[in-house]
Amino acid sequence: MSVPRMGHYIVQLPDGRVALLGGHGSGFLALNSMDLWTPAGNSFANESLPFAYDMGALIRLADGTYLMAGGAGDYGDAPGYASAQLLDPTSATAASTGTTMTLPRMHCKGAQLSGGAVLIVGGWYDSSSGTYGEIYTPSNKIFAATGALNSPRSLPLVFPTSDGKAVVVGGTDIYGLSSIPSVELYDPGSNTFTVLAANAIAAETNWVYGAVEYGEEVGRSKTSDGRYVFRMWQTVNGNVLYALAFFDPVSKQFSKLALTPVSWNNQLAVWPPVLDAANNRVLMLAGASPDGGADVTFQVYQADLATGQTLALSDPLTISNYYTGSVGMTLLSDGRLFVTGGTTGLGYDYNFDPVPNTFFLSGLNPPPQIQWPVLSGQTVSFTICGSIGYTYHIQSVSSLNTSNQWQKAGSVTLTNSTQIWTDPVLLTNSSRFYRLVQTTPPQIQWPVLSGQTVSFTIYGLTGSTIQIQSVSSLNPGNLWQTAGSVTLTNSTQTWTDPVLLTNSSRFYRLMQTNP
Repeated sequence: MSVPRMGHYIVQLPDGRVALLGGHGSGFLALNSMDLWTPAGNSFANESLPFAYDMGALIRLADGTYLMAGGAGDYGDAPGYASAQLLDPTSATAASTGTTMTLPRMHCKGAQLSGGAVLIVGGWYDSSSGTYGEIYTPSNKIFAATGALNSPRSLPLVFPTSDGKAVVVGGTDIYGLSSIPSVELYDPGSNTFTVLAANAIAAETNWVYGAVEYGEEVGRSKTSDGRYVFRMWQTVNGNVLYALAFFDPVSKQFSKLALTPVSWNNQLAVWPPVLDAANNRVLMLAGASPDGGADVTFQVYQADLATGQTLALSDPLTISNYYTGSVGMTLLSDGRLFVTGGTTGLGYDYNFDPVPNTFFLSGLNPPPQIQWPVLSGQTVSFTICGSIGYTYHIQSVSSLNTSNQWQKAGSVTLTNSTQIWTDPVLLTNSSRFYRLVQTTPPQIQWPVLSGQTVSFTIYGLTGSTIQIQSVSSLNPGNLWQTAGSVTLTNSTQTWTDPVLLTNSSRFYRLMQTNP
């Protein structure tokens, strides 16, 4: 980035650029700027904002613009500012609304209601902004006060409902001393809040939830079925446990998603989920500082939103003199997780030492796995974990002797990231072994040497064109050469190298040229 930044919002623009809005910079000073990242040159440009914008609210409006409301002063000074500005994502410019909120506020969140009005709730170290919300009318850009919340709060989650109302849930008291589990319903007709439930998850009173560390506006957490997903945690016998929850805007009900296994429990931090709606999953960073300093070790996990099955997508990654605190994260259209900002300080120095760090996490499609085999009589079934839309061949063999050949038992194209498959062939022997072969990306299987002729089976997507490259040794000075190409008419196809093998070795790799 052009400047050190943390605590900022992150917005993807229609032309592929990404805007990093506000936050605070070196010395805990509130920033009145945004960084614009351009993917073509992998470069950043620093652009000004009309007002400082740190720890405010971000709401995407129906016309595609973003309302940026409030924010803290330098050093996180409360109650903050009453300023309001609009980001035009098409031009990547921001302008003042020309109006101000009824109260200065920070640690606030909001959402646009289906009727068009915008609700903003939350305040910090200030009874008035913690107690009373704001209603913004986009047509005239005017703010008006709401009635009082039943529980003044900071950093709540705010979700719109399908009937034009909104739900406010979680957060803390205005001093951050205790969590607030209650759920309140805002009715724009009466401009009042009523208590909808004592807890988001009925009969489970220990869960904590709120908007801490959320760097994207609420619409980015809306799943393909219309629900909103968020993170919860609780402490049980000194151990921190994490879970996910859904809010249904139609029923106004919350539900918990049980996660198995909860591999990231007891980590120092689990960052809020980044939704991958196309694959019905969320991605999360979970990490700890093993030496107590700013040397974070973290992993990338996914959680399947249909089943709660979790999976580590990376080995532990360590970055020296860096902590992924108050970062902005977003999932790019090419499947990379874009992580921006952070800090080198923990404890008192946390907010004073931000960094300009950015990095990409790629290769986040889960490797295919077989889970939970079940034998019912002579029928074998198991769960296949993988990527939605990918096709996998299931192969089996009766024993692992080298003379036995793996045989195709079936294939499946996943419509969810976990899917049950049943072997149509009954198990009549004492054992059967299974493996998965992924056809996307393309793979080489079953190489055969007949005299000096090499042939093998290529697995890939039907209709895709695969280029085969070869090299005689893997020394760095050797260059890969094109050996041939094939357009697959089936997901498995045999290819024969037209060049005879006259040396002792030859290595092959595949390059997919389309799609």
